[in-house]
Amino acid sequence: MSNTTARNAVSIHGTNPQFLIETTIRYRIWDSNFWKEHCFALTAESIIDRAVALNYIGGTYGASKPTDFLSLTLKMLQIQPSKEIVLEYLRAEEFKYLRALAIFYIRLTFDAMEVYEILEPLLEDYRKLRYRQLDGSYSIMTIDAFVDSLLTEERVCEIQLPRLTLRRVLEETESLPSRKSQLGKAMALDDLSDDEAPRRSQSDESDRYISRSPTPEEDEVRPRYVSRTPTPDDDDEDRYISRTRPSSSSSKRQTSLPSRSFDRQADLVMSADLAGFAGGKTADASQPITNTIETTDEAMDQPSSMPSDIRKAQTGHKSSLSLHMHHSAASPFDVGSKMDVKEYRSRKVALLTGITGQDGSYLTELLLEKGYEVHGIIRRSSSFNTGRIEHIYKDPHERPNMVLHYGDLADTTNLVYIVSTVKPTEIYNLAAQSHVKVSFDMAEYTGDVDGLGTLRLLDAIRTCGLTNHIRFYQASTSELYGKVVETPQTEKTPFYPRSPYGVAKLYAFWIVKNYRESYGMHASNGILFNHESPRRGRTFVTRKISRAVAEIVIGTQDCLYLGNLDAKRDWGHAKDYVEGMWRMLQQDQPDDFVLATGETHPVREFVEKAFKHGGIDITWEGKGVEEVGKDKKTGKVIVRVDPIYFRPAEVELLWGMPTKAEKELGWKRKVDFEDLVKEMVEEDLKGARVDNRD
Repeated sequence: MSNTTARNAVSIHGTNPQFLIETTIRYRIWDSNFWKEHCFALTAESIIDRAVALNYIGGTYGASKPTDFLSLTLKMLQIQPSKEIVLEYLRAEEFKYLRALAIFYIRLTFDAMEVYEILEPLLEDYRKLRYRQLDGSYSIMTIDAFVDSLLTEERVCEIQLPRLTLRRVLEETESLPSRKSQLGKAMALDDLSDDEAPRRSQSDESDRYISRSPTPEEDEVRPRYVSRTPTPDDDDEDRYISRTRPSSSSSKRQTSLPSRSFDRQADLVMSADLAGFAGGKTADASQPITNTIETTDEAMDQPSSMPSDIRKAQTGHKSSLSLHMHHSAASPFDVGSKMDVKEYRSRKVALLTGITGQDGSYLTELLLEKGYEVHGIIRRSSSFNTGRIEHIYKDPHERPNMVLHYGDLADTTNLVYIVSTVKPTEIYNLAAQSHVKVSFDMAEYTGDVDGLGTLRLLDAIRTCGLTNHIRFYQASTSELYGKVVETPQTEKTPFYPRSPYGVAKLYAFWIVKNYRESYGMHASNGILFNHESPRRGRTFVTRKISRAVAEIVIGTQDCLYLGNLDAKRDWGHAKDYVEGMWRMLQQDQPDDFVLATGETHPVREFVEKAFKHGGIDITWEGKGVEEVGKDKKTGKVIVRVDPIYFRPAEVELLWGMPTKAEKELGWKRKVDFEDLVKEMVEEDLKGARVDNRD
């Protein structure tokens, strides 16, 4: 049978509809028995019978076997039924699995406005669905929980969801009305006459799944927060969050506010802490950070109407890393015009994207040592990825030494808001989809975040009128050189990227250079060669090696699988490289600099030295994909080559020459290759022994 998209289908989110499901999963669906036996020649009408017959939802299970639910999703992407037909599926209330299929398809293919308008009413559908988990077992999920995950998570049913514009962004542009909670509806009905109430109630029921703008009467009584009882997961998700709201000139009183606001979290993550200047005046940053707000008398009606059990459940919640939610009363635009450059730059306020990464954590430590106030942007996720910066945490009741803000390089409005309220003197753009191999699987996403994300951040600086006030660092990469045309590589070496990651970073490099020359921005590119540490992500080859050595030494892993053993890289320590980033922004004139060690080592050498520090000598046998590494003492094979780790376009050699940085910045690496490998192996050995003991 044909596995192609219908001829009359149109592209969705700029791509073939089928490509919304990853290639590997798509091929597994095509190879599945359900696809071959039940999905042949299905149409928008006949697929209904298949959907009604479903008895669970889910993505993949077992050995990455696709569920029938996922197979029908792919079939819908192939035939691309009209919106009217999809909405008919949705209205078939008696068939909950058909509705679930329609919900998933809408999230994948409709635009953000339609997704919110169509799916949010289904947050009131509490019927149960069976969900097949990765291990093949089943769990219970309600329809409202399924919808909520589609509106807030990045992956659902093992599928990477298209990016969804934050709801509050659409609210701010008045494209979408604010959400109305069930409590708000009850309040609205209380305000209506007895004759009006039944009619309104019937109207609400008939429009249960039809989005409409609120009437003036509804808008007048619309509550500020959506009430719901928190769950233990909520507490864990928001353990870092403390929120403050600006005071008013009206009479004030202080009231306890739950650490989790009653509105949907995604609606309120437009966070920024006004810990600098507001309208040209210094904000009092010495005020304690508490889980209380100052509100006008008029704003007190909603919290007082909350059920007491909800109030009790929400209080007493302690924050960890201080993540501030602050709405400035001042206009967020053109803030730079309210003070001169000298006055502005007398402050030391740094804003970091990618603060939770390897470089972000080391740079945060360095900046705090130098007396900076550090702000970081993190993406909203169902789980926190703050392990690398937990040790920097300071009691939020004291002046916070580090403040985190929810944000995303794909969200322009959010970036403008954060820049305008934080008013940093330096911005370090470290955030990226930085895995080269993954960039081939997620090329569009990599281009959006790594390339256009940099443009959005630069434009946020200009929008806020801070072009001459902020110094900007862009994390470029040695992957720009790719298929090298000269060795070693310097700032003048022509670029030849060999991956979507390298191409995206090339755009970012040139847009920084263009904005520097066009608008006079103090913007510099740091072309950093490979830099590692014990904080390196586990999917990167150096950390993969050091962890495998530790696991093999203690006996919890048998073999290490790698790709190209002869690829050569210039490896340094991340702690040295973040100092170079900081030095670039202390120069009077912006420029681009290579940071490297001036040495190159093959992956094979890294493996040998890593095992040596683990007490194992390696000998090599065979060639190409048949090559293996053996423990010299026991003869056991502990290293193998797996072609799955080969890149579609390999980069054989990267070797940087940091002469310019050494001369103009006074920068030089301190940790050599041998010590780097030793440190990584020793740290992973410690961790592996602790894990094994537990």
